[in-house]
Amino acid sequence: MSKSKVDGSCQVFHPDCRGQGDQSYHQRVLDRSWPFLAGLSLWFCLLKPHLFLPFGIALLVWIVVTRNYKILAGVASSIAISSAITFFLDPSAWAQYGQMMSSRRPDLLSIQCLSIVLRNYMGHIVWTQYLPVALGCVWAIAYFRKHRDDWDWMAHGSLLMLVSVLVAPYSWLMDQAAYLTRSRGLIATLALASAAVEVGIFRGSPLLHSAFYLWTSPAWLAWYLYAIRGTSTRMPTTLPCSLVAHT
Repeated sequence: MSKSKVDGSCQVFHPDCRGQGDQSYHQRVLDRSWPFLAGLSLWFCLLKPHLFLPFGIALLVWIVVTRNYKILAGVASSIAISSAITFFLDPSAWAQYGQMMSSRRPDLLSIQCLSIVLRNYMGHIVWTQYLPVALGCVWAIAYFRKHRDDWDWMAHGSLLMLVSVLVAPYSWLMDQAAYLTRSRGLIATLALASAAVEVGIFRGSPLLHSAFYLWTSPAWLAWYLYAIRGTSTRMPTTLPCSLVAHT
């Protein structure tokens, strides 16, 4: 496979940057100067932390190994600031949120994703729903350990993201936008699927809960693995710029 084809295929899973040059620039800036700001940017991942569990485990291990604790300081600061703003706007917001989450647990809804399908198949045993993500976290640690000496978020982060969403304890179709925003073909596929969901709402058909969409997340992982076949682990695979931070 030619280098141009490899680069083009791998940018399929690259959300924000407008090219490999721009991404390298952002990486250099975060690598050398702004780990605290990189930690602040992880606030966006905390909006849906269940989608990033294996990725987060690998990131945490990497932070400890490299002693890049400024990233953790950035994460803690973002949580403190957003929590303070929330409390200032509505002091009862946290109590109301707790009541909502206890009365309508999203992890127990009928969402068509692999983890919940496994739970239903195993006789609605709740802990089985968390088995894939537990195995995914173990795999993430082993994956980091295997590549520890040459670890590069640009080369290894995309696979972590794909696996994290695949094994999430629950995830909606729209959550896959976490990594599918580079390829026009993938954007079109996700847009058409989302459009079908919206049309279904008007027709009284709950397509959002349809098992038809089970194929999407495994398909993106398979597409990625196909795109990088035969290449080395040091190839410039991609990750959201805001999440890349090295010492």
